[in-house]
Amino acid sequence: MISADRLVISKMTTKDIDEVLAIERQSYPTPWSRNAFTSELTSNLYAHYFTARIDGTLVGYFGMWVFFDEAHITNIAVDPRFRRQGIGERMLRFAFSKARELGATTMTLEER
Repeated sequence: MISADRLVISKMTTKDIDEVLAIERQSYPTPWSRNAFTSELTSNLYAHYFTARIDGTLVGYFGMWVFFDEAHITNIAVDPRFRRQGIGERMLRFAFSKARELGATTMTLEER
């Protein structure tokens, strides 16, 4: 397990997309494109995306839409080298907390 103080979750920016795409391509048979992530970060008012880093290395990311009292996880992935260390769970707990902060009372996740 990764200690809580080593994992830093922060807001994703367009500068993170190259690293995010590397994990996305390893995680899904039909990965999102650069344009999809760019659009989410720059044009979708409901979108909230975050990265998880350990000592500066991107180890995971997730995104969600929050509208009215509902949140929907759009994607979540952990670098295969860092799986089974509790990172995905920590990202989900962060997502729950952030969604609550933004007024959501329910959350959904559609798996691929």
